[in-house]
Amino acid sequence: MTKKRVLGILLEKNNWNASYPLETQEQSKAYCQFALIAKKEFDIEIVLLPLSQYKKGTFSNGWVEKNGHWVKKKVLPKVQVILDKTSFLYNKIPVKQEIDLHHIVVNPWELDLIASDKLFTNTVFAHITPATFKIESHQDIHQHLPLIPTKKIVIKPRLGYGGKGIQIINKGETHKISSAEFSILQPFVDSSNGIKGLAESIHDLRIIFAGERVIASYIRTPQPNSLICNIGQHGKARFLTNAQIPKQLREPIRYIQKTFAHFPYKLYTADFFFQKQKPLLIEINTRPPVYFERYPAYEKKLQKLYLQYLATFFKRAQ
Repeated sequence: MTKKRVLGILLEKNNWNASYPLETQEQSKAYCQFALIAKKEFDIEIVLLPLSQYKKGTFSNGWVEKNGHWVKKKVLPKVQVILDKTSFLYNKIPVKQEIDLHHIVVNPWELDLIASDKLFTNTVFAHITPATFKIESHQDIHQHLPLIPTKKIVIKPRLGYGGKGIQIINKGETHKISSAEFSILQPFVDSSNGIKGLAESIHDLRIIFAGERVIASYIRTPQPNSLICNIGQHGKARFLTNAQIPKQLREPIRYIQKTFAHFPYKLYTADFFFQKQKPLLIEINTRPPVYFERYPAYEKKLQKLYLQYLATFFKRAQ
């Protein structure tokens, strides 16, 4: 008898009294589409697993897809592979370590640590990232300001993604900084000259990796009067073929792949700015989008690419 193939998606939050499992109905619908594709095209059942429901190797409650909707279920099928969509926090490491012992987890917590803590990211990839300074206070900022040549500076929380908490200010206006605790300080990377043949002005270019392969890429541009390119903050996307990826990215891509080569299970993104046609790594994200706001056709394409990769792990899990 063939063993049932079950993919668990580990979720950050879960209001068990809500009528849908994710933060918005739109996100929940996108994950429902993901589950339907998994079932019909890959013979994989998807279960949504709130991290809060994990205890001693098992999940007590979750959500399963039924007739195109998510329904709550207390008796769950046995999960072999987990796609971790939770954010990284240091106090979550013990439970993530335990989950890793019982399942194939994409991505393992060690890779998540390197990608999620921007101080670690910029230390591991120092030669392809902007200069980075660890800060905890306004005093730290003033100590490092003489080392930053740009007129603007960037403050980023060490943990977080989606452009949340990023502060871009003029050097002479440090009194406007709302928070400096557990953060990094960087020079402003001016991407306004664009990428030759691909982007005319401010942008970032995202590469999506599945294992050792580049499976997708796209350029994001901000809304008018903004410097944040994130789609969730009203940015726009232009999708690229692998042949369109600029040649300047070949070496950075190879270096990232080499650095993460000893992690067998990985699905992540790398975001680059181009400053005077030179790429700089800005962020690595271990939570590639399942929901792709305003781009439904590309959302579906990405979901299939993810599932093609995730399906390869089930023989190892048996």
